[in-house]
Amino acid sequence: MTAQPFVMELIPAFGRAELTGTFYGLFHAVSGVTAAGTGAGVGWAMDTATSGGPAWLPYACCTALGLTSAAAVTQLHRRRSLPDPAALPAAPHRDPRPLSETK
Repeated sequence: MTAQPFVMELIPAFGRAELTGTFYGLFHAVSGVTAAGTGAGVGWAMDTATSGGPAWLPYACCTALGLTSAAAVTQLHRRRSLPDPAALPAAPHRDPRPLSETK
């Protein structure tokens, strides 16, 4: 939820303009599979913890997922696989005044 707005701005920077829809589709497909897999894994860990297993297991799973994500982003940054923020198009300027004052 935190990364979604930033990712939606970065997706067009990864390929040609003609393939932007393909990149969005691929992103959402991979996101769905990842969410289902991690949700199932953490759910299993929670069920295991509540039925007599180690109480720390769900916390360990969530910590491992967070650290793995941070390591992946660090690797992408080191390999310079992430788009350069300076090369991204700037957001259009929005007048902060209400519409009634701009007329």
